Amino acid sequence: MKIIKQAEKNTIEKEYGCINLLSSEPAVFWAGLFPIICIHLWALFYIIAPYKFEMSYYLYLGVFGIVNTFVYYLVIQKFIYIHIGVEGNVYYVIGLLLMILLLISVQIMNIKMLYAGTYTKLQNGESKFNVSLIVASSSFGFYPSLYFH
Repeated sequence: MKIIKQAEKNTIEKEYGCINLLSSEPAVFWAGLFPIICIHLWALFYIIAPYKFEMSYYLYLGVFGIVNTFVYYLVIQKFIYIHIGVEGNVYYVIGLLLMILLLISVQIMNIKMLYAGTYTKLQNGESKFNVSLIVASSSFGFYPSLYFH
């Protein structure tokens, strides 16, 4: 009960706006805002002259994914420390290690799929990999949670 009251107190005192990073400490806010500004400035190249910079678009998507992962990591840490009121460095270190592990494992999986020819099979329609079943099964927990909260 103490944690819930502390979270409510922190939410009332620290919430300044709709953007999740705004209610953070200034260092966290600028650590998240700087990569976002850079990625948006980079995106202007693709809006101004999309065919001229066509070859670097895949690099942009990769960096965009890394920036989003980092910003979501900051938002999650903000929720854990400011809104929930957790103290100590354990959750920060665990979250950082999980973020790095996630980025590395996705890149390893991507390289394996690239050299195995999975992407070519998916483009040609030769693969029997059913994505719709995975997407549908991932949402099954959402609907019961609407009624049993």
